[in-house]
Amino acid sequence: MTSTPWRGLFDLGQVRSALMGREAYADVIKFIHQYTDRQSVVEDLRVAVATLNTLLKLGPGSPEAVLAEGADLIRQSLFVNTVMLYCRATHSQDSGRPFKGGVKKGYSAELRAAHDRVIHLRDKVLAHHAAAADQDWTDDRLVLSLSDGVVGYRSVFERKLLTREALRDLRALLPIALAHVQKLARQIEMSLNDRVQDLLGTDPAFWEVVADSRFDPVAYFGTGELAQAFEAGGEPGNFMGHIRWTREPDDPDGGAV
Repeated sequence: MTSTPWRGLFDLGQVRSALMGREAYADVIKFIHQYTDRQSVVEDLRVAVATLNTLLKLGPGSPEAVLAEGADLIRQSLFVNTVMLYCRATHSQDSGRPFKGGVKKGYSAELRAAHDRVIHLRDKVLAHHAAAADQDWTDDRLVLSLSDGVVGYRSVFERKLLTREALRDLRALLPIALAHVQKLARQIEMSLNDRVQDLLGTDPAFWEVVADSRFDPVAYFGTGELAQAFEAGGEPGNFMGHIRWTREPDDPDGGAV
């Protein structure tokens, strides 16, 4: 097809968009979509594991200990983030990200029960004010204060940070869910790789679309070390050598307020 070896960084999302509607490329379009979705789910679960591990390190004693309150907004935030990431990866489904981890199918009966508890926690407690059946998570009271004929009111609120049961559930579920979705990602990666290799070697029209879909690290990351590291740091086959970007490139304070 060409005497020059293929070389460069190319945006397969852009390739997929350019090929949409062309029946000859239906399989590679599907593989790109599936692999993108699976890697996105893997990333959510990977961050959830890291977040939970950070939370456990902050706890006194062992991970089974009841975490003290006090200045524990950080602990509560880490816990909520872990629950939300797990649920987004294994339960939530929308048109923009139709793939779910499907992990529940591979769970034991005990793990399915743990999964259902975590989903209930997200749906009925964290995403909304706790229902009557979940008042162990919240306890809001309005107190009437009477003193020498003077009427007053006081409001008191309890918001539980987390429970040992929820921590146990997440510690049991997350490693299995992550391994399951990583396996699915590797499977679709092999299918995608086989098809891309075949098309690059036999189909000049496919190469033209790829060549027109270059990935520009500077356009994505902005100028600076992130773009340079991405461009220099990934050899072919190094599928784990990706970079995470969490702030605007022209914001030296990282979005501080």
